[in-house]
Amino acid sequence: MRLHVESALRASGYLARVADLSINGVTPGDVARAVTAGELFRVTRGWVATPTASQTAVLAVVHRGKLTGPTALASCGIWDGGDRRIHVQVARHSVGRPKVLATPIARYRAPDFAPTGLVRHWTNELHPVWTDPSWRVSVVDALSVTARAVPRDQFIACVDSALHNRQLDQRGVTALSVALPDRLRGALRTVDARAESGLESLARVRLAPLARSVELQVPMPGIGNGGRDGRVDILLNGWLAIELDGDEFHTLAQNRLRDAAIVQLGRRVHHFGYHQVVNDWTSVEATVTELLRYPPAGTN
Repeated sequence: MRLHVESALRASGYLARVADLSINGVTPGDVARAVTAGELFRVTRGWVATPTASQTAVLAVVHRGKLTGPTALASCGIWDGGDRRIHVQVARHSVGRPKVLATPIARYRAPDFAPTGLVRHWTNELHPVWTDPSWRVSVVDALSVTARAVPRDQFIACVDSALHNRQLDQRGVTALSVALPDRLRGALRTVDARAESGLESLARVRLAPLARSVELQVPMPGIGNGGRDGRVDILLNGWLAIELDGDEFHTLAQNRLRDAAIVQLGRRVHHFGYHQVVNDWTSVEATVTELLRYPPAGTN
């Protein structure tokens, strides 16, 4: 594939309107040659993609819309709130059946998690960003839909993630606040850009009623690799460190060394995994409540 064709498609998330590609100097002849060479697929009338394009994005185009809600967030690398449905925004006055797919859906990149259905949202995009791909709504619009699709704590985790990844700024938060109903607007007052994962956000929100104070990403001397300074995910009441083992960066041996260093600083530490936080919160809550009953000497 010619370099300028590949570059234009990469900027569009590997799925684009032929008309949009022409604006970037890709001619119909360039497209035809790439299709003939098998480097480019025709998706449906007026759209082309590479095999790298996601199946969810292709389905949005087939349904005459754009990815929105949790699905759009996931395509940006933002926490999706655990919603595995494909959310498609269709313009309010759009008419017509889904388009005919020119290339089988299996030829494109499958999602990380099997979808559990497809939901269409008949609404117009209120905060479009001209640099976004044509198959996805803006982060603000996606979060507005997500707020109504997932539980409150998951929504907060989604906003945290967008802020942490710098895909949402304060102006975006303000625009999002205006778009939300009153019952959801208060959730924005609890967001925190320091959260480094959706798992961390969920734990923070759910732990808040159990402790006097909940701090994120707290620096501690000597707990990092080789005795370097490091940080704990969450610190409760100034002494109970909660480490969330959703990442793959710390080996078991490293965790043991970190835990020993944390205890030697006069704190206590406990680990929880992804499944516990997401699917077995009752057990996490009971464990933390019991741990908080026994502060180290010299603390209260």
